Amino acid sequence: MGWKFETFLLFLGLLFMFGLVDTLKPPKPKRLTDEERMGMDRPAFLDNEVQQIFEKYVPEFYLHPDEPYPPLPIEKYLETTTRKGNTLVSSLDRHGWHRSNYSYPSLSSVPCYGHISSEIDYDGQPILRLFYFVTFGFNGSKRILWLFDAGEHQFDVEHVQVIVDMNTHKVKRVFYGAHGRTDGMWLDASQIQFTDHHAHTYMALNGHGMYPTTGTWPRLFFIANDHTEKGEKWTPKNIVRVYSKEEPMTTDWLAMKGKFGDGHVSAPDIEKLKQVDKHTTLCTRLFLKC
Repeated sequence: MGWKFETFLLFLGLLFMFGLVDTLKPPKPKRLTDEERMGMDRPAFLDNEVQQIFEKYVPEFYLHPDEPYPPLPIEKYLETTTRKGNTLVSSLDRHGWHRSNYSYPSLSSVPCYGHISSEIDYDGQPILRLFYFVTFGFNGSKRILWLFDAGEHQFDVEHVQVIVDMNTHKVKRVFYGAHGRTDGMWLDASQIQFTDHHAHTYMALNGHGMYPTTGTWPRLFFIANDHTEKGEKWTPKNIVRVYSKEEPMTTDWLAMKGKFGDGHVSAPDIEKLKQVDKHTTLCTRLFLKC
């Protein structure tokens, strides 16, 4: 053995550090059937108290103080669009969507879009999985190497997932989505700041990725970092329930097969987002795949 064995252990340690070995990943939570839900000994609040649940656990969002493209109802984006092929393209560019030119509604009236489902968690306990989607008319650019701007596109949607223990009614963990499924992170409730049951959530400047604290979040070789600061607070009161394309009461914009905007943004696929059960590593955030 000797140095060879120690070298092998060091190699394994590096693999785990950079997320290359995934053998310790736990099984995915199980989606409950209607029959299983009916047979569970659980609080009976899913059907007639959904709105209260959404309001109880909705994140406490903080915009960046310099954010030029704040949240807005998706209807406001759709009002500006025409269909080009399978894409809904807005008539407004970055200047048109800028808050100095566009009359944004007050945050207190802007809706957040919520989805709810019940599952069995890794530990065999029943949970609620709550999605909170936020829509934007425009995704601003990032300064790359102090030389040029890149990454801007029409329309943007980001989300947060909140996992609630159905026995204790307490938050177990939260997924902070950033740029689709690329850069998101799971954190246990013990790692998160709360106001009551509202997880503190900071929206990155321009790109709107969701993060648990203020600061700089490295991305793409450190040249496209996200930045969060504690600006205007928004705890949505208007939470509109939405349904995935697999559900009987499908929400139109979530079921859309085409794209949104010149950046060709797809509607969130809730079922795929439920499969995001791994915390991203620094390697993933810097190199996307590793």
